[in-house]
Amino acid sequence: MWHRTLIYTFLIFLLLHFIAQTSLAQTNATNRDSILHEYIENYKGLVTFKMSLGSKEGGIDLENTSRYKIRSNNKTKLNAGINYRWLAFSLTFAPNLLNENVDNNIKGETKSFGFGLSSNFHHIIQKINYSRVKGFYLDNTDAFDPTWKAGDPYIHLPGLIFRSFSGQTAYKFNDNFSFNAINSQTERQVKSAGTFLPSVSYEHFVVKDPTPLPGQTSSQKSKTLEVVFSPGYYYTLVTPSHLYASAGVSPGIGFSRTKLLTRESSGDAGTIYRQTICQVKSILTFGYDSRRFFTGIQITTGAYSYSHSNSDYAILPQRGSGSLFIGYRFNAPKKLTAAMDKAEKLAAGKLQELKEKVQQ
Repeated sequence: MWHRTLIYTFLIFLLLHFIAQTSLAQTNATNRDSILHEYIENYKGLVTFKMSLGSKEGGIDLENTSRYKIRSNNKTKLNAGINYRWLAFSLTFAPNLLNENVDNNIKGETKSFGFGLSSNFHHIIQKINYSRVKGFYLDNTDAFDPTWKAGDPYIHLPGLIFRSFSGQTAYKFNDNFSFNAINSQTERQVKSAGTFLPSVSYEHFVVKDPTPLPGQTSSQKSKTLEVVFSPGYYYTLVTPSHLYASAGVSPGIGFSRTKLLTRESSGDAGTIYRQTICQVKSILTFGYDSRRFFTGIQITTGAYSYSHSNSDYAILPQRGSGSLFIGYRFNAPKKLTAAMDKAEKLAAGKLQELKEKVQQ
């Protein structure tokens, strides 16, 4: 299946990437130390714990014979992450902290969960993410129920599931710029710097619901693969008082392929839709960063244009988020340090054995 193929691809790439970068780190350690000392403070011996509370647009716009504005009922989400050296891991869930997350009588109940894994080395940045959301409502209920008015319950879609596997591979050109300083906080930018940061992002998401949408007589399941290339640029401005501001913009172009399965009483029918994607994404970060404590806000926006081969069907996922984050760095436990050192040494040894076999 597509999602299994993507997971295996991501994991294999991550393993090979780790082995290659570990070897590179050992051979170029002297040069990198001088660069990091001048522009970047590296917290290799510290574990970074980070919590963020954010609002993210959760849902999709579906263009069929009608337009469906499908939204989730948990825009506010909590993310907890642990970052150490080159590895970062995070969990995302939606607690019932605010009223907008508990008005189930109006918008229905939404359950969501996600996790992320990233490896941030000196030049190459690799991310993978998984998310699953179940339970949505129809934001434009008035288009299907003329008697609906503000305050009335929306049309609920409790069985609709949105599941996504996504990843991003990026390359940082400037040694003096730290992407980790604005992403995983395992480093701190001590002098202002910018970099050209091209990337390739890819996402495979599934939308399925066993019941038909309003105005439809059949239920549908779709599988979409998106690949986008973005030649981005990022810049971080720092001050002597540990305040910083970082901005990045990434115009992109790519393609999307959707396989739609329509379930009808007469049988299932499959259709393929292809689209060209044009997008512009931006990210703004403002924060305070000392050796132990850091905090800030981050805003991500995006403008997207989909040109599809068949105007009767298109899935347009909603994107854009804002978050408030806070974190603390503490000394890494000795067992964790020893395990990481052992893993890096083992990877470097295996790579050296592979090189020797190839040269024979």
